[in-house]
Amino acid sequence: PNLLRVFVGEALRIRRRGDNHIAVLETNLDDISGEQIGFTIERLWAEGALDVFTAPVQMKKGRPGVLLTVLCQPVDRKRMENILFQQTGTL
Repeated sequence: PNLLRVFVGEALRIRRRGDNHIAVLETNLDDISGEQIGFTIERLWAEGALDVFTAPVQMKKGRPGVLLTVLCQPVDRKRMENILFQQTGTL
């Protein structure tokens, strides 16, 4: 069936110590090996990423690729970006 599901409600605000915002960095990768992706993930964890995960994606012309997502504190964003630029060739 052709349908749309809508959830109506209010966002729940969770108060925690300090800043409750996070930065989400994402990049599509299709030109590096799985070993290099694994190494990059290890570096991101070592530098303080809150979470790092991958998901398979289909790139243009049907090529297989990987979506790499990094969750981090906003103050760590630049450092995480630098790791992605150095290790993956992300533009």
